[in-house]
Amino acid sequence: MDAASVLILGALDKESITPQEENYFKNSSLSGVTLFKRNISDDSCQVKKINEDLQVILGHKVPALIAIDQEGGRVSRLKNLVIDQGPAMELFKDSDERAQAIFDYAKKLAIQLLAIGVNSNFAPVMDVLTEPSNTAIGDRCFGTDTDTVAKLSGAFLSGMQGQGVMGCLKHFPGQGAACADTHLQSTNIDLQLDQLMIGHITPFARYSSQAAMMMMSHCIYPKVDSLPASLSKIWQQDILRGQLGFGGVIVSDDFNMKAIPQTEVEWVEAIVEAIYAGTDLILVCQGLDKIKLAVDGIRRKAKSSPTFRSRVEESAARILKLRSLLPHI
Repeated sequence: MDAASVLILGALDKESITPQEENYFKNSSLSGVTLFKRNISDDSCQVKKINEDLQVILGHKVPALIAIDQEGGRVSRLKNLVIDQGPAMELFKDSDERAQAIFDYAKKLAIQLLAIGVNSNFAPVMDVLTEPSNTAIGDRCFGTDTDTVAKLSGAFLSGMQGQGVMGCLKHFPGQGAACADTHLQSTNIDLQLDQLMIGHITPFARYSSQAAMMMMSHCIYPKVDSLPASLSKIWQQDILRGQLGFGGVIVSDDFNMKAIPQTEVEWVEAIVEAIYAGTDLILVCQGLDKIKLAVDGIRRKAKSSPTFRSRVEESAARILKLRSLLPHI
């Protein structure tokens, strides 16, 4: 097993696996892929076939992670193939039993995802929307206060994971107060730790023992650490692992986002820094060359640093444990 490549969740460029991708994937130990709209047609058989092929290529002794962002509403990669009743903020808003309705909805979604070979969903969004201008999050989250978000996102998580689809809480420690979009630029959230704990982290804390995965935000919280949370030992080791007791897989947000430096050297250095900080699974969401660059960078650092190699092996073991729990589809 190549522990370095276990730490990478890759992506595909088209609606089928290219010969170059197949060749590289067969000779690596990538943990799986994240699917995007560019990989998906309106034909459920096409999606199922690509996922079956990926399991043959990548599954080896344990299933590969086949992940997707199927939040509902504007962040829905499977628009016409699975149930989608709109964004989280509006889900069953007029229902007297809203949490139960969301739980049942997530169960149906999970069953449909598994039927086409998707075993992991980067949802629910547990951010608490406190900045009205924050369109990057906006209606993707379940509300503007911690109690509502915790109750409703928890129902979504429980319904989905109860059917065998792994969930992922995002974006820790919360980016509902951001004024800019990390897809496009570096973004600061200028709140004290106690403000974040009370107003944003509560939903994550409440479900940290149940979630299979936790996705780190690329936002910077300068009153806690000068680094983005995705590169921060304080956030990942001291707070998420230490204070919240999270024992699952820590996942990065996409490393192709512009909140992370995109020049080649700085980009690889950021991936290494994230792993040092505690990230287990690095998302590289487009470009086979970028996937190779990430894996090679991790390998080089692991070869030169026993401390880093130990971190890689720790993360690889945690990821493989998660994968061993995935249903064989």
